[in-house]
Amino acid sequence: MNIQEKLVDWFLNSQIYDGEAYLAYYSAKRKGLVYPEITAYAISLSCVLYKRRKDKRFLERAEKCAEYMMRINKKGAVPCFADGLLYTFDTGIFISSMFDLYAINKKEIYLREAEKSLKWLYSKWDGEQFAAVNKIPAKRDWYHVSSVHLAKLAIPLLKASAYFGNSEYKKAAFKLLNKCKRLQLKDGSFQVNDENSITLTHPHCYATEAFLYAYYNLEREEYLEVAEKASQWLGKIQNEDGSLYRSYSVEKSTTGKLKRVKTTDATAQAT
Repeated sequence: MNIQEKLVDWFLNSQIYDGEAYLAYYSAKRKGLVYPEITAYAISLSCVLYKRRKDKRFLERAEKCAEYMMRINKKGAVPCFADGLLYTFDTGIFISSMFDLYAINKKEIYLREAEKSLKWLYSKWDGEQFAAVNKIPAKRDWYHVSSVHLAKLAIPLLKASAYFGNSEYKKAAFKLLNKCKRLQLKDGSFQVNDENSITLTHPHCYATEAFLYAYYNLEREEYLEVAEKASQWLGKIQNEDGSLYRSYSVEKSTTGKLKRVKTTDATAQAT
C-alpha cells in the first residue's frame, strides 16, 4: 500500500473519525474534542475522493459529516468546542463544503444550509473585512481578530455568487481580497494583520490559496501575481528537509531564545 492509499485508509478508518465527525488529533494515544472546522474540510475532501474514485463510502462519509455539522451549527455559525466561540473562518469552510456536496448529490438542503450560514457570515462583515469571531474574546490571538487567513472566505463567496446568481457575493470577495492584498510584503509574504507584522506560514498559505482560487475563478492576472509571489516566498524559505517553520519573525519564548518550530499544517498547505 503506497503512502496515498495509507492516508486515504487513515481518513476513512482511523479513530480520528468518531462515527459522525472528526476529532482533533495529537497522537495515536491522545485525541481531542470534535473539531467542526476539520469536519467541514472532511466533507469537501470526501467529495473530491468520491468524484475521483466513485466509491460510495466517500459520499456516505460526506453526508454523515454534513448531517452532524447542520445539527451543531448555531443559526448557521460554526462553533469551536475548545473555546465556545463562533468563527467566521470555520463557517466559511462549512459553506464551501455545502456547495461541494450539493454539486455531487443535488440535494437542495445543502444550498439552504449554505444560504443560512452566509446570512450569519454577513452579520460579521463591515464592508471591507469580516470579524473573526462572534464576540470579543478574553485572548486576542491572530485567529481571534481580522487577519489575513480570512482571505480564504473569498472562496465560499465566489461559489455563492455562482450557485445563487448573486453578484453581491462576488463584489464582497473583491473587497475582501483587495483588503488582504495590502498585507502582502515586498518579499511575497503576508503579514498576519494590520497590527502585527509577523508572518505565520499557516495563515500565509490560506491567503495564497484564496488568491489562487480567485484567479482560477475570475481570471484576473493581479490575483495570479499575488499567489505567485506568495508561493515563491514559500520556496525560498523552505528548509532542506522540505519543512517550514511556523513563524518567520523574531518570536521569543519566555527564556528569550528564538523559537523555531517546524509545522506540518503549513507544510502540507504549501505542498
